[in-house]
Amino acid sequence: MILLVSRFKSLVAWVVLVQVALISSVIADTRITDDYIALVVEAEDDETRGERWVLTNSETGTQENDPDGNHSDGAAGGAYIELLPDMRVTHDDEFGPPTAYWDTPGTGPQAVYPMTFPEAGRYYVHIRAYSTGTEDNGIHVGLNDTWPQSGARMQFCTAGQGWQWSGRQRDAGGVGPCGAKKTIWVTVEEPGEHRFMISAREDGFEADKIMLIKDLTDNTRICSPSGADDITCVNGSLENADEVVDMEVTSSVSASDIGIDGSVVVSVVVRNDDGYDAATNVALTLDANIGTVWNASEVSEGCEVSGTDIVCAIGYVSPSGPEGEKEFEFTLEPLQAGELAIPIAVSTDSVDGMQGNDSADLSVVVDDSDTLAQLSLSWNDQTLTWEAEMETTVTATVANAGPADAQNVVLSVSIPAGLSVTTQPDTCTGVNELECSLPLIALDGNAELSLGITPSAAGMYSISISADAANLSGEAVNSTIIIEAQEAGTAAANSASGGGAASGWSLLLLMSLLGFRRKARFAA
Repeated sequence: MILLVSRFKSLVAWVVLVQVALISSVIADTRITDDYIALVVEAEDDETRGERWVLTNSETGTQENDPDGNHSDGAAGGAYIELLPDMRVTHDDEFGPPTAYWDTPGTGPQAVYPMTFPEAGRYYVHIRAYSTGTEDNGIHVGLNDTWPQSGARMQFCTAGQGWQWSGRQRDAGGVGPCGAKKTIWVTVEEPGEHRFMISAREDGFEADKIMLIKDLTDNTRICSPSGADDITCVNGSLENADEVVDMEVTSSVSASDIGIDGSVVVSVVVRNDDGYDAATNVALTLDANIGTVWNASEVSEGCEVSGTDIVCAIGYVSPSGPEGEKEFEFTLEPLQAGELAIPIAVSTDSVDGMQGNDSADLSVVVDDSDTLAQLSLSWNDQTLTWEAEMETTVTATVANAGPADAQNVVLSVSIPAGLSVTTQPDTCTGVNELECSLPLIALDGNAELSLGITPSAAGMYSISISADAANLSGEAVNSTIIIEAQEAGTAAANSASGGGAASGWSLLLLMSLLGFRRKARFAA
């Protein structure tokens, strides 16, 4: 009973709309059955049309730049409109002038058809057209000066078949460029009068008739045009009624192994694998730890570095097909060595029916061995005679075996209680814990650090030193020297008796005379 009342109210509303239509310039034939609502109009019965849409009937003479002739004998009503001049007939022909191709909906010559829609909802669009090749078989449709993606790139793979109906979007449905059936539609938000529109995609397009069909069977029957003016329905359902998408991201890198001074190009393809429904508010994110792990030297247009990520606001992604794929490239430079990850993910506001293919994980092995330095430490003389309250100079050498120059070298010296550093280079700071800096030690080069140290009393002491560099291979290297300081005055007595002090100084002198290849020195 409730259903009958609802249908009665709909019929009353429809009567009112029909009365309005009779007053307005609407010329569409409206057909309502239990299966569908259909609005049918002859293509030549437009309210307005661009000047390149030319009316053709049996009385039309030979048209200049119309290479395929007059086809009015098979047109419904004996007339149709054609976009002339038809300049691009084969794939090798130029695109103009005048313009022969409009890929963006709404930019080409248009024709407008006021129609009264009894109900809101999705209306599948079908156009009867005549195609003679691959360059006159495409058009766009829209509503009220808006051009939805669901009305873009209507395709006719019917060359040589005479007048034929199509409601297919190019590449939709994953069945190739001809597209799947019923993939062109407009969405009517409110019942009443609206302006249905066509917009040229290719010149030479010939349009005879237009049908807009709304399903009333809850997707249990499929109704389509047949013949010149009929509509037939069969049991079945359309996949494109579910409004569920399937986003996928695939990626690759230009190299899986690079040096620390190299770079890698990351290529990403975002695709909507669903055959029918478009995805909205799509975004691509590379969680690449920009600034700590990677530096982004180049990003694709429409993308930007946001914090530690690269983010691309894609927006709308059409159903599956080459024209719906979005391609991106990013050039990344490593900031550290090791196996570095590049996680990639795509997101959408639409319902994604299969999320297992929404992400990808790349990794690149970064080798920095050619940029590292290997340091070693040695004490130049361990036979010196130490005496309390007397300064003795001790020298340590740090050598670099490469394979790269050692950058920003730091020597850290630990002086125990009882010893005082009484002479040190200007490059050293601190008292008992010294840090001495050197910008660089070249490959196969070395540097010396000399310190004047004075014991306060006799005894055993240990002096430790460590060497580090910004590009050191491995951990800092360490070395320790053990000294024994004698009582004050002992050295003078030994010297008078020809003691061992002289041999230590002689060894130090000999080492100074021999020197080291490419020696650097911490300045005093």
